[in-house]
Amino acid sequence: MDKLNISQLVTQMHEAFVEKRYSTDSTRKIHRTLMDILRLHFRNGCGFYSQNLIESFVGAANERFENKLMSKTHHRFLLKTASYLKEYNETSKIRFGRKTVKPVSEYYDRLLESIHLYNGWTPKIQHHRYEVAKTFFKWLKSKGHETLQELDEAAVKEHLIDCASRLSGSSIDTVSRALKATLLFLYDSDHVKNRFGRLFSFTFPLSAE
Repeated sequence: MDKLNISQLVTQMHEAFVEKRYSTDSTRKIHRTLMDILRLHFRNGCGFYSQNLIESFVGAANERFENKLMSKTHHRFLLKTASYLKEYNETSKIRFGRKTVKPVSEYYDRLLESIHLYNGWTPKIQHHRYEVAKTFFKWLKSKGHETLQELDEAAVKEHLIDCASRLSGSSIDTVSRALKATLLFLYDSDHVKNRFGRLFSFTFPLSAE
C-alpha cells in the first residue's frame, strides 16, 4: 500500500470519525484541528506526515495552555487528536474503543503525551516505555513530587528498589533499561537536569543503604 500524503491522511481520518457517527459538533472540532495540522505541514513545505511538526503542534498547544490562553478541555482535545493522527498514520486504524486512561496529573499527563508522540522508538518499545514512565510518575506523585524539576538519584533509586521488591530479576532489568531510556529522553527535552547514567551502571536490586 502506497504511503498517504498528509492531505489524504487527514481526509481519511476525518471520514473515519464521521463513519463512527460522532456528533456533528465533535467532527467539526476534529476537522478544524486537522486543518490546523494540515496548514502547519503546508507552511513548512511538507507533503507527508511529519512527527517533528506534530511535536511542534503539541508544544504550541502546551505553551498556550500553560499561559492560560486555552481551556483544559480544548488542550486535551488537541493532544488527543494529534495522538489519533499519529496512530492512524502508523496503522491506518483508530482504536475508538480505547479505555479511558486515568490521569496522573496535568503536568505528568503532558509528559506522557510527549512520550506517546515521540517517533524515535518502535511502537512496541514506545508502549513499554510509556507504561514504565506512567508507573514511575504515579509513584513520584504519591511521594509528593509534583514535577521533575528537583528529581534526584535518590528518588530514582528508591523507585527501582521498590520495583525490585515486586519483580523478578529479568523484569527489573527490563524496567531499569526502559526507565533509563525514558529519563534520557526527558533530559534531552529539558524536563530533567540529570541523565542519571551513573545510577544505571549498578545491578539491581540495590540495597537501600
